[in-house]
Amino acid sequence: MGGVYECVKEAIVRPPGLPKANPTISSWQSPPDSVSNVRSAVLPKEVDIAIIGSGITGCSAARAIVSHKAGSAMRVAVLEARTAVSGATGRNGGHLISDTWGLFPELVDEFGLADAVDIARFSAENISTLRKVVSGLSDADQDTVEFRDVVATASLSDAQSWEGSKRAAEIFTEAMGPDFAIQIEVLADKDIAKACDFRFPLNDYSYANGVGFMKQHGAAALSAYRLVAAVWRQILDKHPKSIMLETETPVLSVEPETWQGKDGYRLTTPRGTIRASKVIHCTNGYTANLLPNLVGKLYPLRGTMSEQQLGPSFPQSGAEYSWTSTGLGSYDKKSDELLVNLWYAQQNPKSRNLFIGGEHQPIKEMLNGDDSKISSSARDHLSAITSKIFHNAGPTSVKNMWSGIMGFTADLFPFVGRLSKEMTGRDGNEEFIAAGFSGHGMDKCWLCGEAAALMALGEDVPAGFPKPFLISNRRIQDGTPEAAVKALVENIVCLANTSNDAAE
Repeated sequence: MGGVYECVKEAIVRPPGLPKANPTISSWQSPPDSVSNVRSAVLPKEVDIAIIGSGITGCSAARAIVSHKAGSAMRVAVLEARTAVSGATGRNGGHLISDTWGLFPELVDEFGLADAVDIARFSAENISTLRKVVSGLSDADQDTVEFRDVVATASLSDAQSWEGSKRAAEIFTEAMGPDFAIQIEVLADKDIAKACDFRFPLNDYSYANGVGFMKQHGAAALSAYRLVAAVWRQILDKHPKSIMLETETPVLSVEPETWQGKDGYRLTTPRGTIRASKVIHCTNGYTANLLPNLVGKLYPLRGTMSEQQLGPSFPQSGAEYSWTSTGLGSYDKKSDELLVNLWYAQQNPKSRNLFIGGEHQPIKEMLNGDDSKISSSARDHLSAITSKIFHNAGPTSVKNMWSGIMGFTADLFPFVGRLSKEMTGRDGNEEFIAAGFSGHGMDKCWLCGEAAALMALGEDVPAGFPKPFLISNRRIQDGTPEAAVKALVENIVCLANTSNDAAE
């Protein structure tokens, strides 16, 4: 392998480091929620379980523990390097969309139909569960979360992507049936529309171009930051003696330690040390900082998001639709720029502003854990993309732009479960993980966090939990940097030609 492959490999084998102390500020986080700086006056000395990370996965894990009979009397510390929900959860696009249908043929080929169906059901169950979580919030919090069921529309920009999507939708629909919560509607492409004198529907949904068009029913949109912040306030109000949220408390190291005849772990922070019998890692793209054996197997990818004001001709459709424009990616060796040709957008139902994100930037700037910066290339491309995707968007103006760190695994599936000594590189077998959602976590994170928490409490793997998501020594051994590079370049970027000659 050469060219783009070697550049990507060089980038993903660098340790991610700790989250930066001065990240860019997303529009979701302005103004910050009242929970953002919560922490104890003095760091607790000892707890039953330490959760590292306060995003949607860590929040779900904490909620599952204190809601469980075995965990209701436990003391749980949630250690967050920065303010609460300041990582990817507070920076993402706010989409609750299942990506399973598009992957379905490959899932069937690799794991068999039963596991593929489990993954699809798990995705739909996550979306359904988050609907229920939102319904349990106060009216005021529901208003700020802005959860709404939408039809997720998609424009395919090239024939290869369109044909692959049609095939995937057909196989998915046949397997899952007409009553499944996620339904994919395939609309006619341009050639069929022209031959049948049928008006191509792209413009009805504001798209400027594309060779094909699809709709996903059963999707939703929201502010993930506002949701998780509201749930944290609920948890802290209901369980003030059980849960301690410790913001601005980065974990510098995790070491096995025995005290008072008990095996556990010593977690070192700038505020002092804390002992925990068990540890749950929910730090996604930063995971390998505390688990160096996962470097190159779970790595950070910096995404870019924006809030843009639209021209007067763009309709107020944020309560009905979300948008995706996607197709084959590209690599420019001269500039080292990688185009992940996936642009995703939702419209705020109150302000009419468009929240749109996507990646077009040099490899070394994309594959790192620094969300205090935005590459100039990413800024330029994202600033200009809205008027290219939507025929009636202009004139547009960028109100805010920010970056966020996602966590990608070598096989693009989450790591969930108990960590072995081979994975941690240290003694002890009471560390757990729920991380590595590979850019598509909103339809997976909540129930993955719950599953990790239940396993930490001694429960079996939840019924129906996708087996391909369970972490194992085999997955770690197979997840070489070379495998990670191949998966990213060919399955996420989807280069039009991934031969060595083209990559060179």
